Amino acid sequence: MTAKAFQLKDKVALIAGENKFWTKPLAEALAKAGAHVGIAARDSARLTDAAQAAKNAGAKTLAIPTDVTQMPQVQR
Repeated sequence: MTAKAFQLKDKVALIAGENKFWTKPLAEALAKAGAHVGIAARDSARLTDAAQAAKNAGAKTLAIPTDVTQMPQVQR
């Protein structure tokens, strides 16, 4: 995929759940492609770190501490 084909200007990307290996680089890549990035995850430290990486790459970000395996938390 070329960088030109991966333009997300003014789109919203949501990362649900987190992984210590891919959440931060994914958030950063989405931001660099022009997306606004929302992240829902349990680990607040990794959540904050990934959101900051996206913000540093130019995205508007929203970090939501959430356990995506718990339906009441997902529905709020």
